[in-house]
Amino acid sequence: MQKIKLLFFVVALIFISAISIFAQNNSGYTRSINIGSSFPVVYNKDKYNFDNTYNIYTTVQAGYLFDFDDRRGVSVMGEVGYNFSAAANIYDISGDYPIIGNITGDITAGTYIHSVIVGVLPAFNINNFSIGIGGGVKIPISGVMSGTLLFEDEIFLTGGQEIDDDDISMTPYVKFVLDYSLFIDTKTSMVFTFNTGYDFKVGNELYEASPEAFHMGFQVGIKLGPKL
Repeated sequence: MQKIKLLFFVVALIFISAISIFAQNNSGYTRSINIGSSFPVVYNKDKYNFDNTYNIYTTVQAGYLFDFDDRRGVSVMGEVGYNFSAAANIYDISGDYPIIGNITGDITAGTYIHSVIVGVLPAFNINNFSIGIGGGVKIPISGVMSGTLLFEDEIFLTGGQEIDDDDISMTPYVKFVLDYSLFIDTKTSMVFTFNTGYDFKVGNELYEASPEAFHMGFQVGIKLGPKL
C-alpha cells in the first residue's frame, strides 16, 4: 500500500509540475491558494455510523487560462493540498448508578485523519464565473483515535492512539465547482467557490474519519491570474 500511495503522489506531482512550468512561460499563467470545508450529505449511515463528520482543507492551484475572447476561456489547473478529516461519536452515560448515584457525563470517541490532496481541475470560464469538473486523490499520511470522558461537565479522562496509515483507505474523488472571482485589480482576485462531488474509498477501511459519500462544501481563496 505504501508503494501505491507513493506512486500516486509522484505521478500527480510530475503532472502538476508540468502544467505549472508550461503555464509560467505564458501570459495566461494562473495560481491560487484556497481554504475550505465540506460535509457528507448522502452516505450509508449503517456502514458509517458517525454523529459528526467533516473535512477541512487547503489547496494550492497552478495552471493556464486559454482565452477564446474577452469574455470566455478554458482553464486547466493542477492542485496539491492538505486535508483534515474528523469524525466523532458521542455516547451519553448519564444515569443513576449503584454506589456513585446519579451522574451526568458522556464519552466522545473521535477519529482524525491527515491526508495529502493531489488532483486536476479543468474549467470553463465566463467573465468572472467558472464551472469545472475535476478529480484526484486524497492520500492518508497519518491518523489518530482519541477518546474523552466528560464527567459533570469537566474532562475526567482523555487519551489517544496513532493509526497505521495502511489501515486507512485512499480517497479518489470527483468534484463539480462553481467559482466567482471578485477582482481587486486586473490580475488579483478573491475567489468564492461552491463545490460538490463524490468521495470513493480504495483499500483498507479499518479506520475512517470521512465516509464514502456525496459531499457539499465551500471555499474561499486568493487568485493571481489574468482577467477575461
